[in-house]
Amino acid sequence: MLKDKNNVKQKKKDKNRTRNIIALIVVVVVIIAGSVYAVLNSDKSGAAKLKAFQETEEVTIGDINISVKATGNLEAWEKIDLRPEASGKVVQLLVDSGDVVEEGQVVAILDQSSQVNALDRARANVKLAKAALDETRKGYRDIDKASMEDTISQSEVRLADAKREYNRVKELFEKGFASQTEFDKAKTLLEQAEIELDGAKERLDILLKGGEKEACDRAEASYKIALANLKDAERLLGDATVDAPMSGVVLHRYVSEGSVILSGLSTFSQGEALFSIGDVSRMKLIAQVDEGDIGNVKKEQVALIEVDAWPDEKFEGAVTKISPQGMSSGSIMTTFGVTIEIDNADRRLKPGFTADVEIIVDELADAIRVPFRAVLETEDKFYCFVVDDNDIIEEREIEIGRTNYEFYEVISGLQEGDKVITKGRPGKIKGEKEENESGIRVKIG
Repeated sequence: MLKDKNNVKQKKKDKNRTRNIIALIVVVVVIIAGSVYAVLNSDKSGAAKLKAFQETEEVTIGDINISVKATGNLEAWEKIDLRPEASGKVVQLLVDSGDVVEEGQVVAILDQSSQVNALDRARANVKLAKAALDETRKGYRDIDKASMEDTISQSEVRLADAKREYNRVKELFEKGFASQTEFDKAKTLLEQAEIELDGAKERLDILLKGGEKEACDRAEASYKIALANLKDAERLLGDATVDAPMSGVVLHRYVSEGSVILSGLSTFSQGEALFSIGDVSRMKLIAQVDEGDIGNVKKEQVALIEVDAWPDEKFEGAVTKISPQGMSSGSIMTTFGVTIEIDNADRRLKPGFTADVEIIVDELADAIRVPFRAVLETEDKFYCFVVDDNDIIEEREIEIGRTNYEFYEVISGLQEGDKVITKGRPGKIKGEKEENESGIRVKIG
């Protein structure tokens, strides 16, 4: 029994010894392979050589644009919400969102029945006032008293009708359901009826008492009022046909055919908009620039705009306005609105596009440039890895100037044509071999 236990123990020891031997062989193979790899990838002096996965770029001479970057949304340079002066039902909409319109083009038609009726009444009142003026100028001696009394009765009926209409419109106006124009028209018609009745009574009085000058003056005033009311009626009829106030693109349609809208002349309302029309031949971008950068931004500086719709193209604009007051929200840094104007004659840019903007605040001409991603930094220096014609890598300290985060300006340490590693940069050249060789530890036994 004891012999069997000793055999088991011996077998376990043999098994562990075999495992350790195998592990040792693996370690030796790894070390040998690493040594061979190091030899193959270094010159005879032990210098590091460029590897296949590493990429290089050349140091060049060119311009470095120093810029301030921000984002914003594109808007039409000028935009108008079209509100008609007439109230009524929308009979026809002749354009829709996205349509191009010219200034003066008819874009909508409102129900004109009430305007037509008002125009007819105004024309009739003009004829009546003109006839009364003519009669007055001819004199009253041959006017029959009974005829004048009949005229007075008719004028009293018209005055009563005008009072009822005035009171109705006034009530609607005070509640915001009638426009200022409609209220003024009802008031004017009431005043005209009162003048007409007073004139008829005066003419009868003159007929009975004699004298015509004052009656002629009053009749002429009534005629002028009638003419003014006629012009208002003609204008209101024209307002029922809505024209585009500017050339541009319909950005938005607010109503549908059949909608009833209120006039934009109402005291209690600015009126309802039919369309939003914008001039998109020019666009504007209001970019929010951090307070730390705003001091470098000036009017007329060039701005380069990028949008997702055209990812491979930069659109050029110019700074036209800088907000005099910053704004902030909570702990967010204060920003200042910078307005940028962009030519959009081909109309490829659309209102609402999100845009990245780069405002060029300075330009370094003919500078020695090294790619930004080639430069490394420690606490006390900047350096990069330079590759010679034999693909030998050299760590070189450099002195840099300004950057636009694409290139660094090189003050010293590099010259045009030098190749620098931009991808797969080594962590360190000096002492690399010793650090790598001490990185594998194997426990035996």
